Amino acid sequence: MVHIISVPHAPTRSVTGSLLPNARLLSLSLYGERTIADSFRTLMTMQWGQLVAHDLSQFTHQDVPADCCRNFNHKMCYPIRLHPLDPIALKSDEICLNFSRSLSDKNSRHLSDNSIYAEKISFTTAFLDLASIYGNSVSESKQVRLYRDGLLKVDRRKGFLPIIKSNKNFMCPAQNRYCYVMPDNRNQFIPTLIILHRIFVKEHNRLANLLLRLNPHYSDERIFQEARKINVAQLQKITYYDWLPLMIGHNYVYKNGLLYHVRSPGNYVSDYNEYMTAAPYAEYAAAAFRYSHHQIPG
Repeated sequence: MVHIISVPHAPTRSVTGSLLPNARLLSLSLYGERTIADSFRTLMTMQWGQLVAHDLSQFTHQDVPADCCRNFNHKMCYPIRLHPLDPIALKSDEICLNFSRSLSDKNSRHLSDNSIYAEKISFTTAFLDLASIYGNSVSESKQVRLYRDGLLKVDRRKGFLPIIKSNKNFMCPAQNRYCYVMPDNRNQFIPTLIILHRIFVKEHNRLANLLLRLNPHYSDERIFQEARKINVAQLQKITYYDWLPLMIGHNYVYKNGLLYHVRSPGNYVSDYNEYMTAAPYAEYAAAAFRYSHHQIPG
């Protein structure tokens, strides 16, 4: 198969100018098809990683064919060809794995500059701020806020997430389907991720109710923002102090200044730099952080 794409932003080649090794063959050669269960970390370790991944980046595949295996020469398609003896090919009629390039500034005439490098466009905030709960814009925030006592919307049945049926609403794009009201559609389809989403919604409302009891003179806006700050702080604490050491090791996080040893719980180190960009590298968001995917059972 011949793949044609406009330069200078064509897929990378090797130093000799030849095509890079097939990604699927490389994966099979290194890891095979065997599944090895993790005897140390639970499924929640993987699921928390996906929550963090969704919070930090959301690349879009706008104007990309639904099946790149049938549109191989489309400029946004980069499908992975399967070897005839590949386990997937042997069990099905598939000849390739569907894969497309995400939108970059070079695909948008409004964002492109004179740089020779293509930068990926993310539709979520770069901060670890529970954007999947609170939204990435004012319009998304309005969809989830109750605008009373600083609360988020929940269903009357034991505080479940609200459900809508719509094929026009941006939160429920699937026609004639019921969806949860949540800003990030990626969280709709994974039961354990929905559970985490609901936990943070319920925690926000618990905090809002507590703040209202302690400060009955607070406005709806102030209660909402204070509860949001505390909720986000809890996400960040769990991510850095409890989850990250499980992924890259306790020694590494302290050695590289991700965490610090403090003498007592009341002490802390503030090394925040407002002039440092918070945007994650595309190599991290789209490649390195996919490390968590291999933790998915099955």
